[in-house]
Amino acid sequence: MIDKFLSFLSIEKKSGGLIFGMDEVKAKLLTGDICLVMVASDISLKSLEKIKLFMAEKFSKIDLIKLSYTKDDIEKITGKYAALIGVSDTNIANKIKLLASWESGQKAAERNDAYNDKI
Repeated sequence: MIDKFLSFLSIEKKSGGLIFGMDEVKAKLLTGDICLVMVASDISLKSLEKIKLFMAEKFSKIDLIKLSYTKDDIEKITGKYAALIGVSDTNIANKIKLLASWESGQKAAERNDAYNDKI
């Protein structure tokens, strides 16, 4: 079953509001076309540090969030295998942040329920 967050990503990919990959995201940051950057949970440390450093220099006001989804999860929904995703629309970025925090809360609650069931 596809959760709300991945479903929303799928819709946004079709609308053209997502940018995939390090080079494309960096280029769009430079032109001011990105308002949110997301990274997959299995991004390499080297790539994570590279984008953090790049954003810290000039784009510290743009949020960088780490998703609880892997590159494989993202590829299944969007057809793009990428650890880095940029969002070009502010309203969409706000919705994504809301969904990402809700999904993270749900997963944490599920882990707690599973833990409590074992006790």
